[in-house]
Amino acid sequence: MEVRFQDMSISADIMVKDESDITVELPTLTNVIKTGFREIRSSTLVVKKQVLKNVSGVFKPGTITLVLGQPGSGKSSLMKLLSGRFPSQKNVTVEGEITFNGIPSDTLRTRLPQIVSYVSQRDQHHPSLTVKETLQFAHACCGGSLPTRDEQHFINGTPEENNTALDAARAMFKHYPDILIQQLGLDICQNTVVGDAMTRG
Repeated sequence: MEVRFQDMSISADIMVKDESDITVELPTLTNVIKTGFREIRSSTLVVKKQVLKNVSGVFKPGTITLVLGQPGSGKSSLMKLLSGRFPSQKNVTVEGEITFNGIPSDTLRTRLPQIVSYVSQRDQHHPSLTVKETLQFAHACCGGSLPTRDEQHFINGTPEENNTALDAARAMFKHYPDILIQQLGLDICQNTVVGDAMTRG
């Protein structure tokens, strides 16, 4: 699937205190109290923070793309935006266009979680489940069987060919966690618990 994004911009209105008149002094009781009063009296300003500015790109099918940048440069924001997991807030403005195989992301809003995945930097697996159980759990959460809307696409052949293809697709989808284990080369560790910071996995 081709993912194309054009002129993506994310900006946020952030309230900050004007601390230009605050001086750093020795931390005596008197100076701490004076600094506290100055901070209370200091005015707040609304500053526009530009997270992304006019970013465009294409992720071609069958390729791996490495996104590099300094901390805070907007890499995670871009990935969350492309996967439909960017939180919408009233102080955040998002501009630009995202398409999946030429179809705008707004059209695919309900199906986007089935098409695009975002793996967070933080490990959010259940540590006591094995690799295979984790894949089975994810498969069950997605329905565990071939979606009926996908079954409607088996209409191009003869009725017997359509039924044979549909049966094959259902059988493949039923055993999809096992297929993923084979494709990703996870045979060796499929029965190992995923683990976390406290549990070795």
